[in-house]
Amino acid sequence: MTHSTIRAAVRYLLGCLPYFKLPFLGLAGLSDCSCLSGAIRDLLELQLLSGAFPSGWSKVHGESTMATAKALLCISHLSGPAEKAADYLERSLSAYGFWRDDPLQLSLFEDFLSPRDYTATEFVSSIMAALSLRRFGRKVAVEKFLSAVSSIQDSSGTWFSQGTPSVLITSLLLIFFGESLDARAKALRGLKKILASSSPRVTQLERALGLLALAKVDVKYLSPALEYLASIQCRGGGWGKRRSSPACTFLILSAMLELEKLRPLVLEELEGLLSRLVRLRRVVSSSHGRLREKLLGLLRHCYVIFPESTKETLFRVFALSVLFQLGPAVDAYEVFEKAADRMRYSNMLHDVDEFLSCLRDLLLSRGVGRRVVYNISKSIRIFGDFLSEIDFLKVVPVEKFSEEFSRYILFKAAHAIENYKSLGVLLYLYRRRIFDEDSLLVGLQCLPGVGRFSADMFLFLSCDILEIIRCKRSFLPVSWSIVKPLLMTGLLSAKVVSAYRTTRRIYETSLNLLSTVMSRDLWKAYYLTEVSRHWCFKRTCRSIKGPCPLYEICAFKYG
Repeated sequence: MTHSTIRAAVRYLLGCLPYFKLPFLGLAGLSDCSCLSGAIRDLLELQLLSGAFPSGWSKVHGESTMATAKALLCISHLSGPAEKAADYLERSLSAYGFWRDDPLQLSLFEDFLSPRDYTATEFVSSIMAALSLRRFGRKVAVEKFLSAVSSIQDSSGTWFSQGTPSVLITSLLLIFFGESLDARAKALRGLKKILASSSPRVTQLERALGLLALAKVDVKYLSPALEYLASIQCRGGGWGKRRSSPACTFLILSAMLELEKLRPLVLEELEGLLSRLVRLRRVVSSSHGRLREKLLGLLRHCYVIFPESTKETLFRVFALSVLFQLGPAVDAYEVFEKAADRMRYSNMLHDVDEFLSCLRDLLLSRGVGRRVVYNISKSIRIFGDFLSEIDFLKVVPVEKFSEEFSRYILFKAAHAIENYKSLGVLLYLYRRRIFDEDSLLVGLQCLPGVGRFSADMFLFLSCDILEIIRCKRSFLPVSWSIVKPLLMTGLLSAKVVSAYRTTRRIYETSLNLLSTVMSRDLWKAYYLTEVSRHWCFKRTCRSIKGPCPLYEICAFKYG
């Protein structure tokens, strides 16, 4: 049971994104393996000038403690980049001994964290940062962190989050830093008491980590821990709330590596899988041409990749991305394939009406509401009209393509979608000359009210074509998690727009909002520039908590 549980989990994690599997390989001491050199090289390209790495190792996000700590685990054998990352972590350690991370941004990738739980976010990021620095030999920062941890330990022995004892925080501290904690015995007693109470507030992940923390000290808890892990393992091999989660699986496997009895078992499975992957890589390299032809044939059969018609490819992938929004109740592939079959696999873009007619019949027969079908049809039609007009010679790279699509929606298709509240407000402000055209385009790309027209496109544009090819049954490898940050920025932008409408509160509302998002938000530069262009902040410089976020671009320098 133990071997099969670990084997399934390791195999699942190795199939996940590099953000989750590479740090695990780093903890296992295998990140310098030659077969990972390409992945490490790609990771190094993401390193920012400050030495930090963006959240989720994604270019659209700002620098993150957790992402930098995970990267340091992977690149510790490369002195130059590793030194820069370690220096960044040491600099960003706060005066009170912890590292900070944006809960909203972090929870997009670490799905076991709540975006509202600042304490847990800070603790987990700090634990990972301290762990990576300890492995890299930076002892001073680690000692400062452990001193801060000891100073806030509760009399019960545990650590608190949101006013209640946190099994997650207590377990992680005992697993990764148990030997360095002054009151380790007290913490173990407090953890035992919480686990014995069978509190419904303790999640499966927390209980699993708690049992592993106890097993690290007392081997009698090892068997119950493994039995519990086997009982809650999801289909696919990982662990999570309802389905396998890369973040939860990484955390549990990393904890296993810290246990003397389990580390050899995990390493045995891991090294076995890696050696098979290396052999497979050699086979693929030796027969690359034949495999490529088979792959292209398979993709053509799936009616997705059409090298002879870029526009048709874009149209079909966009239509699929819209269908994916209907959720698991509708099989997007089946619906799309049947629509293509009815059209005898002809060019869909040339006959959008027939394609939409087939699509409507199929969706309505599956119980999809008429209003939803109408919105989907309108979205696909607008995108089809756009593709028919666009000149691809002028639409490279992707950023330009996105801008052209936004421009088309605003200035040629706005009459069809102005009933969307958010877009209507945006267009109204533009006609009142509050925004210029460039600002309007950027605003469009993050407003939630036009999700059917912009989020679909961003979902497609965010997909790496290599990831599409690698996935057996999915063109969208991470599904909606790609779009979550866009929706998040959309909500923020909607608040800014509403602040513009409420003239009496314009200064305080806009600035307080900006001061909370400026260091993380994708669109901060746009907001800062746009707001400063139209408003003078003389009245508000003194009312902002902390330094004014607009000081550098403020013409008056009241800050």
